[in-house]
Amino acid sequence: MKRLLLFFMSVFSIANSAELYLTNPGKPWLIIFLDIDGVLYREPTRDGFWEERRDKMVKMFGKLDRYQSFHYDAATAFYFNQEAVKLLEDFIDQINLQYNVGVVISSTWREGHTLEELHQIFSPWRFSEFIIDKTVPTAYEGYTKEERQKFLYGFPLRADQINHWLSHHSDINIAHFIIFDDQDSDLSKRFPNQFVRVKTPYLSLENIVTATTSISSPQ
Repeated sequence: MKRLLLFFMSVFSIANSAELYLTNPGKPWLIIFLDIDGVLYREPTRDGFWEERRDKMVKMFGKLDRYQSFHYDAATAFYFNQEAVKLLEDFIDQINLQYNVGVVISSTWREGHTLEELHQIFSPWRFSEFIIDKTVPTAYEGYTKEERQKFLYGFPLRADQINHWLSHHSDINIAHFIIFDDQDSDLSKRFPNQFVRVKTPYLSLENIVTATTSISSPQ
C-alpha cells in the first residue's frame, strides 16, 4: 500500500493544471466527471454489512479508538459494484487510445479528502490511476460574480461545480468531457450533450454507449 501511495503521489499530485500536459503532449484530453453513489456504489442492505465493513477497517488500519471518514470510505470502496467498475475501466481503456483520460471526482466522496487520500480510497480499482483532480467543495466560496449569477437557486449545484472546474482549466486541451451522475442537479440543462444520467442501480452498458456516441458526435 505504501509503495502504491508513493507512486500515486509522484505521478498524480497536481500543483497546477499545466502539469497535466506531462501525460502525453500529443494527445488532447477527455475528462470524466465521476459521481460514485448511484453510479459505482449503493449501500448494501444485507444484514451484517456494518460489522463486515468494520472488520475490513480493522484489517486495513488496525484497531483504532475512533475511525474517521477516510477509514470508512477506504473500506467501503472495496464494495463497489464490480460490473459497473469494469464498464468504466473498459471505457477508459478504449478512449485512452486516442485521448489522455483524466477522471475528476465530482461526487460528495471528494468532501473532506485531499487528492492523495482519494487515490488511496479508490486504489482497489484501476480507474484510480486516472484520477487527476476533484471539483471544488460544496462550501467553496471562491466563485466569481459571473459564476454566482448562474446559480439556479442562489447556491452552487453540481453543474456549477463542474463549470467552475472547466473554466479554471481552460489552458488544457480538452477535446471532450463526460459526466456520469445519477442526479441531474441542472446538468441536463447546462451540459445536455455531455451528461450521462445513470438511472439503473449502477453504471450500465447503455450509459457507456451513450457516452461513446457523445464523444463521436461533433461538439
